[in-house]
Amino acid sequence: MKTFSSKIIRVLFTFCMALLFTMTKNVSAENAISVYLNQKPVTFSASPIVRDNRVLVPARDMFEAMAYQVNWNHATDTVSITKDITTITLKIGSNIALKNDVSIPLDVAPINFNGKTYIPLRFVAENTSADVKWNEAARTIYITTSASNENRLLQSVVKIQTNKIQGSGIILSTDGYIATNFHVLENATTGQIQFQNGEYYNGNITLVGYDTVKDIAIIKINMTGLVPVIFAKSNELHINNPVTAIGSPGGNLNVVSKGVVIGTRDYIIATTAAIRHGSSGGALFNQNGQLIGMTSSFGGESYYSIPARF
Repeated sequence: MKTFSSKIIRVLFTFCMALLFTMTKNVSAENAISVYLNQKPVTFSASPIVRDNRVLVPARDMFEAMAYQVNWNHATDTVSITKDITTITLKIGSNIALKNDVSIPLDVAPINFNGKTYIPLRFVAENTSADVKWNEAARTIYITTSASNENRLLQSVVKIQTNKIQGSGIILSTDGYIATNFHVLENATTGQIQFQNGEYYNGNITLVGYDTVKDIAIIKINMTGLVPVIFAKSNELHINNPVTAIGSPGGNLNVVSKGVVIGTRDYIIATTAAIRHGSSGGALFNQNGQLIGMTSSFGGESYYSIPARF
């Protein structure tokens, strides 16, 4: 039996390792997953991976590409992501995420892999108002974002100008129903509505119903494709709950004002989210972007809204 010299063995070993490396590299390249955000490729500091048939991506790279602020807490192994009025918190190894303090189950928990925090990509899309599509043949994921939460809220609030006064309104349906304060429409004979995109509606306005005591009115315009508000499921509010008021004070279209709840009494929500003349009939949203009230009046440093649900 012939024996091989140590030199030949070393050459063969080196050749095999090189071949194995090349094969591994080719397989990795073939199996690599690409991610596109709004038709542009996302650059990751580390490649996406697959766990339990779910694609996981580096959290910081993905969220920063979507213009979120990302903060890591080493003490608690949690990552917090913030944008506009939305805060998302995930914890390594936990199958529960928080979105504005609301629990959301995860089918795959975030992991720490090679020093990076990986999170399930579908969770990212579903909780940032984005659409996600998977191309199996190309091993490519396409994410398309909608407007940010705050921008969506702006699309659901309008400025109302009558021949008497100027106010604001809340879009209730895609087919033209809008709510406002009754005093915005009282004794008016003409009206004009301006939307977030700057367009004006000068067509027919029908007063559908009103309540002079509660100072609420509903109008109908001949338009479709509008962006309605999402109502909160309940009026349960607590002191210091964050709120966002949107209206058109002084004729300035859709000004955003943030604050907190400071009290609720006699069908009134008191907040620190500033409003002014022209804000009447505007929207008050909770921290989840859901409608909780109609901005109506102010006094001193307190600003009052009519609850969306009595």
